[in-house]
Amino acid sequence: MVTSQMVTLCYGQVAMIEASGAFFAYMVVMAENGFWPSRLVGLREAWESKSVNDLQDSYGQEWTYEQR
Repeated sequence: MVTSQMVTLCYGQVAMIEASGAFFAYMVVMAENGFWPSRLVGLREAWESKSVNDLQDSYGQEWTYEQR
């Protein structure tokens, strides 16, 4: 009674729900630690750079390389 199309649709829907939940949880955790979603875009280069020792979050707090 179960077709391959039905299985694909169900697993696809479940995957989208799980991905949305994980993305939301990531954004909540980062926002609680001072990095709002608008600040996260393009942050990777500065975050991993050893030469940037005064990275500022959304609340104005500066993060040193050792704290990251």
